[in-house]
Amino acid sequence: MSCLVVLNHSFRIDSRILKKALNDHSSVAVVYPSPWYYSKKERSILKKGSCKFHEKAINLFAADLKNKFGLDLYLIKSINPADDIRSIVEENKISEVFYDMPLFGKSSWINMSDMQVSVIDSDSYDPECTKMTAKSRWVYWLKNKKSTTEFKYKNVSCIELQLPKIKINEEKARRLRESIHMLERRFECILAKYHITRNHKEGSSLFSRYLHHGLIDAGSILSGIINILPNFVQKNHPVVPFLRQMAFREISIRKTRINDLSFNNTIEEWAEKLLDRKSFNNLITPFSGRFTRTQFLSGTTGINSLDNEIHRLISEKWSPNRVRMWLSSQCYYGIGGGIDSLETIIDLFNCYSDDGQSPNNYISCISTMRMQYGKVMNYNTERTFKLVNDKIK
Repeated sequence: MSCLVVLNHSFRIDSRILKKALNDHSSVAVVYPSPWYYSKKERSILKKGSCKFHEKAINLFAADLKNKFGLDLYLIKSINPADDIRSIVEENKISEVFYDMPLFGKSSWINMSDMQVSVIDSDSYDPECTKMTAKSRWVYWLKNKKSTTEFKYKNVSCIELQLPKIKINEEKARRLRESIHMLERRFECILAKYHITRNHKEGSSLFSRYLHHGLIDAGSILSGIINILPNFVQKNHPVVPFLRQMAFREISIRKTRINDLSFNNTIEEWAEKLLDRKSFNNLITPFSGRFTRTQFLSGTTGINSLDNEIHRLISEKWSPNRVRMWLSSQCYYGIGGGIDSLETIIDLFNCYSDDGQSPNNYISCISTMRMQYGKVMNYNTERTFKLVNDKIK
């Protein structure tokens, strides 16, 4: 039995899609069709930011795939990858094709409707869960525990393709692999206090960029926690805030998929689908601002606290969640509302953070534009940074 694995973003050897392929087939080919070539819109977004972390992720995955299973990672550089995939299947008599379900809506998927394809969701702890609130989702997880699928580690052969292979830099792969191991050990140490420190910069899990680029498996992390918990825990249980955070991530992905939203949609279309009518009407109504979009994105607004955080984001490629919420409100009130304010804050993270260009980024930014108590929330600067800069004790 032979199979073709078409990856979109799950660059790890313990993903659900790869486990399925390696457990059920003896001959395997793994390909990554790069959106740089087939999606003009995505390419325009990628060109604004940095692809360095994405390149590191692909390099590590290619190294692990080769070292562990002897498989190469092939790159498809095509404006119509479906044609290439169809040719691979026909020329190599592939019996099954697995497609890595993208994070965004179907309009951005590779159209393989004329082929027999199994679409695999490697992002959800339980793909059957349809709950759309954080609490209902983590309660469902506890009542319907899933064990992680283990590799059978049988020998597989690599199907040789006439495509370029990802060139592996073992030293870069080693460094990133060590960073992930350190991150996992760090998380084990902070988990017990996460409910207290999650809003602190030092208390964050720091998982977001690794989850977005497919380097760590959310299902495996959740399984390790959920399987040692009883089927019911109180909402004030120390682990619940982390479960809630992971549930929010899955809900953001699910919202994006079921609303068929992607890079191909305008920010106004995103907002109209996801905001209530009152909040949407408020958002599209501009008022007098203090600085421009260009000044905000370059960190030259003249407001020291704001400019410092924008420069820190540009330097560190990451920002704590509380700071992101504060930045969103600063952007909305500073630019003077309007769709331009939402587009600007989304672009800020898309361009400068390693976990931008994700459903979480879009959904979180849009959520900050929802009216609360009759207005868009304007987060207090002093309180925000007191919370974020507090130390783990």
